[in-house]
Amino acid sequence: MELRLVTPPTEGPIALDEAKAHLRVDGDAEDFTIDTLLAAAVQHVETVTHRALMPQEWSVIHSVPWAAHRCRSAPLGLPNPPLRAVTRVESLDAAGLATEMPVDTFRVLMPSGPTAGAASIVPLSGWAWPDTGIRITYQAGYAGADAVPRALKAAILLVLGDLFENREGGSQGRAYVVNPTVERLLRPFVVLWP
Repeated sequence: MELRLVTPPTEGPIALDEAKAHLRVDGDAEDFTIDTLLAAAVQHVETVTHRALMPQEWSVIHSVPWAAHRCRSAPLGLPNPPLRAVTRVESLDAAGLATEMPVDTFRVLMPSGPTAGAASIVPLSGWAWPDTGIRITYQAGYAGADAVPRALKAAILLVLGDLFENREGGSQGRAYVVNPTVERLLRPFVVLWP
């Protein structure tokens, strides 16, 4: 499986003003640092949970995993939930050339709810995945900053606070300790992915 970010989010789940209020920072002297650390905190939460927080577009290539198992109708996973829409499904030939598959040849299996796992697609009855591979382009992420679950936002702010407070890292001889509150907040949202 090959996963690629096609279009990154245009904004983050937490605005700079919200981050500064959480850190109790006035003025704009620390804006660059806070913005950088905020991006790192968001990336940390997305990495730990295997989720896309804000609207973004991804492409995943599944290359013939079914050949070894002779199962050309197996579900193909779409990492980084929540899934917003599948925009294109293409079969790939041996040379890597793509041919778009008609929408009436597959079905999207989409779990629901804020903590739902990854979606997948399966071929409809009478169809099978091609022998060479499939590229799926899809939109993922919550509808916008207001739709991101509050527990994920709280985790981002806690990670941001830790990063801001300890920007020198381990230079003072202290080892970084994982914040157990962040772990508890993220646990229900973690998507298990191979």
